[in-house]
Amino acid sequence: MPQPSSIKPNGLIVEPLQPIAITPPPLIVETATVTGAKPAARPPQPPAPPAPPPPITTNPTLAAGIDNVISDAAVGLGRVISYSLDGTGNNLTRLNQGAAGTSQLRLAPANFAPGTTNTPVTGPNARVISNTLMANSPGTADPGGRSAYMYAFGQFLDHDMSRTPSQTGANAQTLSITVPTNDAVFTPGSSITITRSLTDPTNGNAVNAVTSALDLSQIYGSDAKTAASLRNADGTLVTTAGNNPPIVNGQFVGGDVRASENPDLTAIDALFVREHNYWVAKLHAQQPNLTGDQLYDMARAITTAEYQSITYNEYLPTLLGKNALGAYTGYNPKVSTQIFEEFSAAAFRFGHSIISTNEGKISNSGAVLESTNLITAMGETTAQVTANGGFDALLRNLAQDFSNKEGVQIASELLNLFNPGAPGSNFDLGAVDVLRTRDLGIATLNQTRVALGFKAYTSFAQITSDTTLATKLQTVYGTVDKVDLFVGGLAETPVAGSMVGQTFQRIIVNQFQNLRAGDRLFFENQGFTPQMMQQIEHTTMSDLILRDTDTKAMQSNAFIATQRHSSDVVTPIASMPQLVIGVDTNGATISATAGVANTLVAGAGINQTLVGGGSSDVFTFLGTGHSDIVQGFQPKVDVLDFENLATQFSFADVGLRAGTKGDTIVTLGGNTIDVLGVAPSALHASNFLFNATNPAMMISPGNGSGH
Repeated sequence: MPQPSSIKPNGLIVEPLQPIAITPPPLIVETATVTGAKPAARPPQPPAPPAPPPPITTNPTLAAGIDNVISDAAVGLGRVISYSLDGTGNNLTRLNQGAAGTSQLRLAPANFAPGTTNTPVTGPNARVISNTLMANSPGTADPGGRSAYMYAFGQFLDHDMSRTPSQTGANAQTLSITVPTNDAVFTPGSSITITRSLTDPTNGNAVNAVTSALDLSQIYGSDAKTAASLRNADGTLVTTAGNNPPIVNGQFVGGDVRASENPDLTAIDALFVREHNYWVAKLHAQQPNLTGDQLYDMARAITTAEYQSITYNEYLPTLLGKNALGAYTGYNPKVSTQIFEEFSAAAFRFGHSIISTNEGKISNSGAVLESTNLITAMGETTAQVTANGGFDALLRNLAQDFSNKEGVQIASELLNLFNPGAPGSNFDLGAVDVLRTRDLGIATLNQTRVALGFKAYTSFAQITSDTTLATKLQTVYGTVDKVDLFVGGLAETPVAGSMVGQTFQRIIVNQFQNLRAGDRLFFENQGFTPQMMQQIEHTTMSDLILRDTDTKAMQSNAFIATQRHSSDVVTPIASMPQLVIGVDTNGATISATAGVANTLVAGAGINQTLVGGGSSDVFTFLGTGHSDIVQGFQPKVDVLDFENLATQFSFADVGLRAGTKGDTIVTLGGNTIDVLGVAPSALHASNFLFNATNPAMMISPGNGSGH
């Protein structure tokens, strides 16, 4: 029987077993089949993706304990070690730990049928669970105001850490869900069928087909063959027209075989491909003699570090709560970076409940360029995806759209899909998620809670404060001890400041603590120079969007939904933070919305008036030549933000002089801003930002020049 790992008092998980490297057979994507489905219209489907290459064996150089060291302080890399492509060699004692093709871990003992080691337990019909608990039309916006990046970036992140392949060949086993007699969509008596997961024969745990470390394997690949197919000799990553990812057999492809699952995911792939190429160009300009391999390694190291910083400094605090993870305390070789099955099969699938099925593209000024639904968008051709602003417009919309509220409900479109795989099949994402946990022998909600050190629930009312939901849970399960981890985790009342409940929060915290502490090559444990480390730590998701797309302005935190609109258009939703793009008209007025945070962006016209009055306001001036007025400035909370300046500036460079009307004339970099009603003595370094969207142009984060 597979055994769980040891949970230490500090929350870190130490794996007691030596990981065993295995080479799984050719991998396939999960499929669902059904017989006797009702005929229905279905969205167009993309061509099948190319078959993924098998994982490679341990890198002999790294297995010998020799690292690929990058050392060039002139470009910010004092002593930085490259991740191997297949994940081997990170831990110098257990060389295969976290490598592609190795097994996952368990937090709780396996939960299979009594007397067996791989027969799934019986439980309530998963389609009944879906119909009773998960059906959701329409979705409810996240009450914390989190943006669609919570699920889009979350999926991007998930594809870096884990992929559990299905069994293949003549001996592949399947599991089926019988559609109940009263089903309103699928034909009663038909079946939703999945192929069982591939497991490691040495311990019974699921195989992870990709590297577990946060190494951007979804961009670079988890094996040498894939990596080579995605790069050019000059160190850049391969792109197609529009600076987009490569296309193979009519689909965008990347380091992970799921790169084209939906356009939002592919858009984030494109963003990081462009970021890599941005760094190749920048490094080449600094040192033209660097080889293509050197440029590739350096750009990969910096881009990966930026990605890790965004994950830990933006995404995870927004998801789990500001201080949920605690401070980084350094590398611990006894901590395993392997993925927990409870994380990959249940807790991190919370993202399925927050997916908004709205798919949109918007312009720089917030005008709608295209609006469709996610299901239709998933079947679009590459030409359709790149039309109407393409990935740039999708990335802007993700920052404006809300995530759905986390909970047991899932968008109905995802529960009633026809033909997602084989012709004539149907698919229910929520039901399959439940069945997958049973396939893998994932412990129940209460069994997992006990393994995590929590008390088991004794009533459904302890799981959720929603009495209607508690009653439905009791109707489906009868007893609280039978509640599946995936369902119970979603049903839990969220922890204050977090999207998720107590059990899922603990699992996700433990996983990301391990991925940080057990990774010898984590960016904070690397030898970046202080200047480069400052750039990395101050690079945000919004910064990447500004740098690598045609977007001109962004809110400071892309993970908080913000309404983008032109200054001559009334905001569609006044209750959410605002990003107001000024028109390029002389004398225009650009106004904030009361009661919310605003970012007001001056247009190209002169003598414009930017009017504050929100709960907090950022007045942004792009480039030089502005001669504008600011009204309603609140020195305790408001900021003047000067971006796209050609040189570095700090507060010491700002000219402040008293005007004739109790105002302050601010001069900087060819800009003159008249701040009405505020004396010079009331303005301090905290009221200014300089090139905050371009960390390379920042002087230091302590003088008002950083975020």
